[in-house]
Amino acid sequence: MRYAAPVSVLALATAALAQDQIVHVGTDGSGNRILGFTPQSITASQGSVVTFVFDAPGSMHNVAQSSFATPCEPVQNGFNSGFTPGPAASGDVPASWNLTITDVSKPIWFYCAQTTGGTTHCTNGMVGAINAPAPGATNDVSHFVALASSATAVGTPSPALAGVEASASAFPTAVGSSGATSQTAPSSGGSSTSGAASTNSAAATSGTSASSGSGSAGSSSTASQSASTTGTTNNAAVGGVVERSGLVWAVAAAFGVALL
Repeated sequence: MRYAAPVSVLALATAALAQDQIVHVGTDGSGNRILGFTPQSITASQGSVVTFVFDAPGSMHNVAQSSFATPCEPVQNGFNSGFTPGPAASGDVPASWNLTITDVSKPIWFYCAQTTGGTTHCTNGMVGAINAPAPGATNDVSHFVALASSATAVGTPSPALAGVEASASAFPTAVGSSGATSQTAPSSGGSSTSGAASTNSAAATSGTSASSGSGSAGSSSTASQSASTTGTTNNAAVGGVVERSGLVWAVAAAFGVALL
């Protein structure tokens, strides 16, 4: 019994080190829309989960892994949430994406590849980092942001669950205001010319799980990857893609268009 207290303290310390964190996508964390991630930089422990919450109303963002040298270009074999819409109506639970940290030995850099609406999100500061070097280093977050602002091109990868130093088990999911849960193929394109569509069906409105997607040429791999995860709930608190009502939202989601 004399060892009970030390063991308990160690267990609590381990749990604290693995504490999960939340990053808001497209808002300041208080509901105000911004072209950024909040917080922009976090420190995460091995095996912890970083939950990206797509809570910017009327938006379309993604979380794609990049590198320090090329902030707005996808890294080879990197993760990408796919373009995910924000809440369409009051009462909708925003979509979320759980990313598990698998390697803390290197920084994890990411960006939003959205380029529609006349605004390039990455070059406007919508980049972030996990386990980045401390401020003052030549490769800290401030230098990463500076490199992003001077980027001349933005790359859009296909949605991918497995990445370098981190991975997910399912694509973003959410619960609509009706309480229905649905999950669809995430969009890989940020413009009207590419990407698998994220759409909604009438079944979601009636409280039935629904999955539907349409894509342009070259999106078959995205559709098949999504099919393997359809019906899977990654975060029970926030369930399938945000329920949409009305033609405007269906069209916007289908083409990865941000309604700014």
